Amino acid sequence: MKRCPSLPACFLSGLLALPLAGLTGCPEAPKKPPSSQPVVYPPVAAGAYADGPAGLQKFFRDVLAAARKEQPEKVISLLGSLAMTQSELGELLGSAAAAQYFPRYQAMMSELTHLGGLELVDQIQHRHFDEVLVLSVRELPAAEQTATERKVARAVPQAVPLYSVRLKRSSEPRGIRYEFFVYLGGRWRTGNLLGQLLPAEPSAPAAPSPG
Repeated sequence: MKRCPSLPACFLSGLLALPLAGLTGCPEAPKKPPSSQPVVYPPVAAGAYADGPAGLQKFFRDVLAAARKEQPEKVISLLGSLAMTQSELGELLGSAAAAQYFPRYQAMMSELTHLGGLELVDQIQHRHFDEVLVLSVRELPAAEQTATERKVARAVPQAVPLYSVRLKRSSEPRGIRYEFFVYLGGRWRTGNLLGQLLPAEPSAPAAPSPG
């Protein structure tokens, strides 16, 4: 199979933050209708994927399977179903913060789901990803958490479990890491790039000067 060439990388931290793949000479990809309004993808049925690491792992195994079958529409639909509503965002951050962040979050999710989904298909096929690792963010040592994960863990209520996902080839130590997954109302949701918008971690207080 001929690999679609990629444009220069424009990586952003978190889910779907991937470079845009060029499509010349490759099977025609699903087109996103031109619009200034964010595209809202339909959610999966409530309960289709269980709560907990096993449910999130199953979700991404379905993404891997669709990519291997060259079904970009299904990959994009699955990834788009992870987008939170403003009400759900309010459950995590409060209504005032949700009103502040949601318009930008929704616009970024719409763009990155489509373009990122196309690139993810290419990555899965040509890097031969075959393994899904689910990480419980709050159980990771601080040194193994990313800066974004630390910001999200501080902002979201402690009672809400947070997860990250790593897609990789089983014979390789590293792959692609996607951040900020929560389970709300029977469905998996992602904050994706939202962590980049949250306030920076507070600086540690300076040590008092000797008297």
